[in-house]
Amino acid sequence: MKIKHNCSIYFFIGLLLSAPNLIVAQNLPEVIIISDNVGPLIDSTERAAYCLFPEYLSENFNSAQFFKLYDDKIEVVIYLKNNKTYKKIISQELFTEYQKQINKRIINYNKADTSFIYSVLLLDETEIYGTFEEIKEKEIVLITNYSDTLIIPKIKILKIEKKMSISDSKNSRWFENPHDTRHFFAPTARSLQKGEGYFQDIYLFIAAGNYGITDNITIGGGFSIVPFIDIDDQIFFLTPKIGFQLKEKFSLGGGVLYANTPAVNNHEDEENNRAGTSIIYGVGTYGSKENNITLGVGYAAYDWKFQEYPVVVLGAMYRISRRTALVTENWFAVINYEKRHEQESLYWDTQYNMVQNAGIDTYEQVYNQPMAIVSYGVRFFSEKLCVDIGFFNGLGEFKKELIGSDKFFFPGIPYLDFVVKF
Repeated sequence: MKIKHNCSIYFFIGLLLSAPNLIVAQNLPEVIIISDNVGPLIDSTERAAYCLFPEYLSENFNSAQFFKLYDDKIEVVIYLKNNKTYKKIISQELFTEYQKQINKRIINYNKADTSFIYSVLLLDETEIYGTFEEIKEKEIVLITNYSDTLIIPKIKILKIEKKMSISDSKNSRWFENPHDTRHFFAPTARSLQKGEGYFQDIYLFIAAGNYGITDNITIGGGFSIVPFIDIDDQIFFLTPKIGFQLKEKFSLGGGVLYANTPAVNNHEDEENNRAGTSIIYGVGTYGSKENNITLGVGYAAYDWKFQEYPVVVLGAMYRISRRTALVTENWFAVINYEKRHEQESLYWDTQYNMVQNAGIDTYEQVYNQPMAIVSYGVRFFSEKLCVDIGFFNGLGEFKKELIGSDKFFFPGIPYLDFVVKF
């Protein structure tokens, strides 16, 4: 009995001595793994890669951890290289922001690499290709395919992917779209840079060119070269345009499309057999050089007489591979045109009290008719050359008057052009 009594006393004393440790263990803060990308401890390399805790100097920062306290509060602990420690209670919203900042980026680079081409995707979805010349704490130095040096803050980078080695890329280099200022014929709001230009040939019989006088002003024009037709029957046109890039992905512009053409309703007794056709327009483009959508609105005039309703143009481009993009350009308008009618001319013969036929009379009547020209096609390009292959279709009563049918027919009227940039 004495032995049992002594064992009970020892057990009770041991329980009393261990109780504070049990209480402390129950109240120890729990480490929170904010993301699998960094694990339970954020070191200085991860801190720089994900641009975390910018309020601390990089030469002093050692590591950081997140803890869940007993009352469900979140604490961040910063360990500095001088053995100092800073603790701070943060809100759930700030913790979530840290978490999003880490999870939305795929960081898989840590040293300079000039032997491979990388794709750098920014937060605004801009994609840049090049090689890493230098990796700094808060930024990377990228050499693009055009030998330009770009300094990109890491905080703006969403993802970086290794694409291919330099040796493999010689015949498969991903280059920028060289012709983003137009779709097929209609302009976008994007402008040629000063000193840039291009030559365009449509159907082999229409030659055009455009040149950037400044970064915002482009002058252009062209003419038709249809064989076996006199020069008086050829078409001449001018295409001046201004454009401004207001944001990374948004541009506004405007200009004039003016064409001098043979007169449509010319009579033999008239001396002037030509007329001016023009469209004064404004245009907006959203997107990158590779993928964008454009909306334009303008007023058309024939022989200096403006139409009552505006012309609307909707175009888009989407790059699907290194050398291929999908293109569409669509025109919508309400036009007035003259339609010739023929009818029998009758008169009343009072002597015989009957109707007699006096012949055929013709007269013209002006109509307002909606019309649409829709298109789709593919653009093939290299660094300085583009080839567009597409198909156009007309819709509405105006098409019916021209070709005798207002139905959509597949695939449409073929379209072909070549563009050489210089």
